[in-house]
Amino acid sequence: MTVKVISLSELLTGDKQEVKRKIPSVLNILNSFETISISGSESAHDVDLFLKNKSIAFDKQNLSRTHLVFSQFKSKQILVGYFTISNKPLVFTKRMLDKISNTLKKKLYQRVKLTVEMTI
Repeated sequence: MTVKVISLSELLTGDKQEVKRKIPSVLNILNSFETISISGSESAHDVDLFLKNKSIAFDKQNLSRTHLVFSQFKSKQILVGYFTISNKPLVFTKRMLDKISNTLKKKLYQRVKLTVEMTI
């Protein structure tokens, strides 16, 4: 079985007119995806809703990147899954930083870019 991963943003490249023209066919692809429902769980429904209603908007706003996973079935490409990576930063307020240990602070400072917000 061959699996191919394509970024949603790859499918929506081009100028505004091209993207506008491509959206219906991309929505067709997204709407072909169905999750397997697990009894007593709403998460399958949430997965469907995100892909079909929010993934394009989140991609355009750079909130996340969605990647579509395709496989071949009877010589036809079928959307079999997807994954989304969020671009949301981890934010600590000064108050939160004051509450953590110095050891953890040192580890964080070694790995993060600090942004100081000033309030007037």
